[in-house]
Amino acid sequence: MKKLVFCFSACLTMAALAAPSVAPDSVSVAHGPNGDVVKISYALTGEPAVVTVDLQTNALADASGAWVSIGGEATGALGGDANTIVTRMDSASCAYWFPSQTFRNRQIAGGTLRAVVKAWPTNAPPDYMVVNLAAPTNTVRFYETTAQFPGGFTNLDYKTTKLVMRKIPAAGVVWRMGSPDGETGKNSNNDIAHYVKLTEDYYAGIYEVTQSQYFNICGEYHSCTARNYEDSAIRAFNNVQYTKIRGQNKDTKTGYWPENGHTVTVSSVIGILRSKCGIADMDLPTSAQWEYACRAGTGSALPNGMAFSSANLADIAFRASGGPIAVGSKVPNNWGLYDMIGNVMEATLDRGVSGDAYKATFAAGWESGAVTVDPKGSTDVSVIVCDFRGGAWYDDGNYCRSGSRHPQGLEYYDGTHGYKGFRLFCSVKAAVAQRIAP
Repeated sequence: MKKLVFCFSACLTMAALAAPSVAPDSVSVAHGPNGDVVKISYALTGEPAVVTVDLQTNALADASGAWVSIGGEATGALGGDANTIVTRMDSASCAYWFPSQTFRNRQIAGGTLRAVVKAWPTNAPPDYMVVNLAAPTNTVRFYETTAQFPGGFTNLDYKTTKLVMRKIPAAGVVWRMGSPDGETGKNSNNDIAHYVKLTEDYYAGIYEVTQSQYFNICGEYHSCTARNYEDSAIRAFNNVQYTKIRGQNKDTKTGYWPENGHTVTVSSVIGILRSKCGIADMDLPTSAQWEYACRAGTGSALPNGMAFSSANLADIAFRASGGPIAVGSKVPNNWGLYDMIGNVMEATLDRGVSGDAYKATFAAGWESGAVTVDPKGSTDVSVIVCDFRGGAWYDDGNYCRSGSRHPQGLEYYDGTHGYKGFRLFCSVKAAVAQRIAP
């Protein structure tokens, strides 16, 4: 093993998006006398950008071969102006690396290290965003891949003290929402097939919100019932109450989507989370956002591209008695989202209307192929039924389909069902706006 030395840092920028950039000759790498803190300096030009930093070394002990990432598991802490939104133009920005204990005596095989810096336009940030729930403010970081997550993607922090979100490429795509005729398990009143287009990309939580994440947001467990297990911290939060999550009032019928948009009460779970991360529309998804994320490019009954059957559900959905299990225990969909089907059914913003009331939310001419743009669900204030998606451990299976909608009534607001949970979403626009001054 060779002592850690530093070569000149290479800088890469997004090739097709040239507005923000980092000049290669502006990048430098330096380390303290003990090698315990590494300073990476660079200058961003053009406009504010999301800047990611990847630490790389030569693959072979003689410092030959291709450069490869040291990976997040070995990175340890990487802070400052790294994996964040940078607004400082034409002057030095600084990132700091605190090597993990993986680097015993600060040694690596090739003896060389470089930092690869990428500038991502704010309208096209990296695929992954991580919100630190344990920090009071300034808690958002961005990563190109899960392999770059500090401490490694399998670290339990990403199911307890951090919220991991995946960018969903939805803008401008026309797709079929609902279930086609003949699909096994289809409910003809709820799963009506029609065409939809979403106009924005958004971030979706890769996991259902866990008990520990819920507690780290608001300091309480509220009505959660699945708590007496060794792995309770990483089990899906269940028995959710809308009045706690968003602050809606079932008696006065106030605070509802879509009349009040993404407005929530400051003391609600989502309100508290917004005060920590600064993301103005962090919220439950609309039903359309949920289904598009679940399908991950598939038009089949299940997000793994298969028809509906118990056998085909086995790898992707937990369905058994006793309550929800640890998130991420099954195979994810094509976009790396876990438990979209099974475990706990997930709340959305939409009211759970059916039949003609549901059809009334579609674009005129939908039966002939007209496209509903950014559907928001019913505006009937007399309806206080939530549109749940994805099915649960409790369900008979028909609800465990991508196109299935499961309207649920008043009891949801009081938290009386242990098979109901939720997942968090936000727009890409709001995710990056939290660090850019107006």
